[in-house]
Amino acid sequence: MINLLSKRSFWLPMAIALAANVVTSVAAQAQHRGGAYRAQLGKFALHKVDQRQRSGRQQRSEKRGHVEQRQRSRQRHRSENRRHVEHRQNTGKRYRSKNRQYVEHRQHYKGRDRRYRAPKNAHRNYAKRYGHRRPVKKIVVVEPRRRYRKVWVHRRYGHRYRGYGHYHRDDNAYQWLAFTAITLGVLDYMTAAQQRAHESAQITATSAPIGQSIRWNDGGLKGNVTATREGTSSSGRYCREFRQAVTVGGKVDETYGTACRQPDGAWEIIP
Repeated sequence: MINLLSKRSFWLPMAIALAANVVTSVAAQAQHRGGAYRAQLGKFALHKVDQRQRSGRQQRSEKRGHVEQRQRSRQRHRSENRRHVEHRQNTGKRYRSKNRQYVEHRQHYKGRDRRYRAPKNAHRNYAKRYGHRRPVKKIVVVEPRRRYRKVWVHRRYGHRYRGYGHYHRDDNAYQWLAFTAITLGVLDYMTAAQQRAHESAQITATSAPIGQSIRWNDGGLKGNVTATREGTSSSGRYCREFRQAVTVGGKVDETYGTACRQPDGAWEIIP
């Protein structure tokens, strides 16, 4: 046995075979490790490629979004510019039309002034041609205190006009003209229609039952006239006491007065 081990021809082939096995196993392990590494490297490379592709798609989509946004903004600016241009054009047309109307108006009236200017002594020429003078419009001025027949008419406040109430002539309103002496300062703030409505209520109150209020309402103002009591004077005339009230802005302005009926039917205010 010892002789066999001491012989080179015995253990050399075994050493060579053992070394070959070791080298083969090491090479196999290295190959396996290299394949795994290559596989891992391939996966990493694919991941990088996918990441680059995704980033590229995202960048392209963002770029496309920016491009579309710029296009939309350009379209919006173009539409706004178009509207501004149309507005300026329409404004210019309107101003030109107004200027044209103004020029035509001036030319028209300028021509009328040159063509239809009244010559001197036109009224004499009118009378010479037509045989009478041109009618002149009269302006009627009603005094604040005047006398009609036997009645004094007082228009200290309010509108000065002929008649009384819904009667527009003194002849028709003769019986009630004396009631203008029972006046209110608030009449200065009333229209002619409101003042006539108040006077119409006074006319109705002359024949209404005692204590009944004759109300009126016109244009935000309201009022009433009430016959508070009645009786006979020392001369035998029928008399009544009246209360007039007008409400303006929540405040009531009122006054009292006594009137007696004359034989001709007209009322007279008793102080």
